[in-house]
Amino acid sequence: MTGTCKFCRLEKDLIKRSHIWPLFMYQGMKDDKGRLYVINSQDPAKDHTAQSGSYEQFIFCSDWDNVRLGRLERYASNHLYKKPYLLDSVDLYL
Repeated sequence: MTGTCKFCRLEKDLIKRSHIWPLFMYQGMKDDKGRLYVINSQDPAKDHTAQSGSYEQFIFCSDWDNVRLGRLERYASNHLYKKPYLLDSVDLYL
């Protein structure tokens, strides 16, 4: 689908699914089927799961979503999860 990218504000082909939260942010929060755990405050002992994948459709072009945001997500992931061997190789210049 062609539209205006929310980041670069240019008319481009937009990707179908743009993740609102980076996938690494869900680490340790999913069951073996990839569904997010949900806790019900009225019955916390009961197992609750929901489908994962918080995303929006057709808001970013592939250059912004896959390349530029991907760099920032890798940088954040490496710092949050302490992967020092990857920190020096990240180029954040947009």
